[in-house]
Parts: sequence; structure tokens; C-alpha cells
Amino acid sequence: MQLSLLYSKKVSPLPFLTIGLAYLTSKIMDRIISDQMHSYFLSNGLINEAQHGFLRGLSTTTNLLHCVNDWSLTLQNRYGVTIVYIDLAKAFDTVSHEKLLYRLYCYGISGNLLQWLRNFFTGRTHCTRVGNCISEICNLLSGVIQGNNIGTLLFICFINELAEILGPMFVTAKFFADDLKVYAEVLTTIDADSFQFALDRITAWCNDWQLQIAVKKCSILNIGPTTLSTDFQIDGNVLPAVSKVKDLGITFDSILSATSHVRFVVVIANQRVNLLLRSFLTRNRSVLVKAYIAYVRPILEYGSVVWSPYKTGDISCIEQVQR
Repeated sequence: MQLSLLYSKKVSPLPFLTIGLAYLTSKIMDRIISDQMHSYFLSNGLINEAQHGFLRGLSTTTNLLHCVNDWSLTLQNRYGVTIVYIDLAKAFDTVSHEKLLYRLYCYGISGNLLQWLRNFFTGRTHCTRVGNCISEICNLLSGVIQGNNIGTLLFICFINELAEILGPMFVTAKFFADDLKVYAEVLTTIDADSFQFALDRITAWCNDWQLQIAVKKCSILNIGPTTLSTDFQIDGNVLPAVSKVKDLGITFDSILSATSHVRFVVVIANQRVNLLLRSFLTRNRSVLVKAYIAYVRPILEYGSVVWSPYKTGDISCIEQVQR
């Protein structure tokens, strides 16, 4: 049964919803439709399991746990893994409305609901203000609205085909909305050619669906021993190899050690502690403890199940922030 049957013909389009100022009825409508669409996609197995962004039960932590598990098993077998991080430039803002609606139609969404979504995205205008100067008003022909449930869900549907394409290939792909990384064991020239073919497929898909890859923000991280030195390319540009990279807020290095991440978060946490001590005149212990729990501890605890330190030096470094 198509999802459009769940809605009455009396549902009126609401093309005036914005991020900052939205009518209460628009927010309620957004939540109802996004929940129904989410259930429809999951019950029919339409969302690829490689996607972890903005889905119930999935998060940045689950994304990283899956990756670290795969990488650890590779290191345990005394092999290395090559990871390519791919950045999509302004992905949410460059989604073609017509191609998005075509993608939804292919997933079985039609009738009143599809028309509601068409009216929801089309007919919007944009202008830019700098000081007292305002630019001319122009029509928005692309982009999904950020800051609401339905916008992120529709973007996941839009990029879902890329996950399906990469599924049967040599590489393993992991998504968090528009954040994409692909990795594999590159041991022979055949492995290298297969990896490069996967990167070429990603480039071709992005060109076909009008998403631009920010090549300057893409990079390669080699974890463990590398037996083959190969230059991988995206759209003719050789990707730089780095010694460490920040992946969804967690810093990874070439030996999969937590030390780099611990040093980074400790610096940020100490800066936040000093800011709190300068901002609060009181030295009441209960007040400072509440401020520490609210503003400092989340920095230290984010993703801790992924990078949980086992070295005495790293543990002491983290505990020193509280002391």
C-alpha cells in the first residue's frame, strides 16, 4: 500500500514553514508526516543499514562502534585498513527538488502526500541582508529545510541510493546523513583498483544527482601496516594521506589509539573550566559542580564507549580536569 493512502484529500499544503518561525500547526503536521514516513521506510526496508543519521536507535556512536569493530578485527589479523573520508559541500542546500520528488515517487510516495511535499519545498524565496542592505529576492530551486524532522528524513531518502550502490562493492561504506566514509583492506593492486572504482562510482553518482564533493576536505587515513602505497583520486584530484582525522567528533590516528583524542578533549575541557571559573563569582561547591556537569563533562564523555582509554596516562589526564 502506498503511503499516500494514509492521508486525507483535505490535507492542505503548508509552503510557509521556516526554520526559525513556524506555525504550531506546521510543526504538528511536520511531526505527523515525518513519523509516518519514517515508519513506512523502516517497515519496507527502504533505508540502507549503512545509514546512521537521524534514525531511531542509531547515532554517531553506533556509526563509530561499527567502524572501530571492523578496523580492530583487521588489525587483529595483522592487516591494515585504508579509509577515505568524503565531504559533500553544502549537501542539504543543494538537493534538487525535482530529483528529490522523483526519488520519493520511486519509493512509493505519491498522491496527496507527494503533492503536499511538492508545495512544501517549492515556491520559496530567499534574500540576504548585510547591515541595512538587502539583496534581490530569488527563488529557491534546491535544498531541504534544516532544523525540522522531515527535512533530514528526506535528505536521507535522497542519498540512500548511493548506499545501495556501494553495498555490493569491494568497500564498506558508513553514512551519517551527508558524512560519508568508505574503507577496505588494500593488499594488492586488484584491491586498489576496486577501491578506486568505488570512488569513481561515488563521483559519478554525485554528478548525476547534483551534489558536489568538497575534494579539498577529503582525506585518506591508513590504519595499521600498509603493504601497498597507492594514490587514490576523486574527480582527478589525488587525496592527501593524513596521520589523524576527526571522525564525527572523535579523533583517530594511524594506530587507532585514544591518546590523540584524549589530549584534544582535555584541552577543550580545561578551557571550559577556566571560562566557568571566570564567569561565576560564587565559589559555592554545589553551584560549580552543577556547572561542571552541564558544560564540561559532556565534552569528556562524548563517544567514550568508542575511545574508552586503557592507558594510565590517558586516564590520569582526563581525571585531572575534574581535580
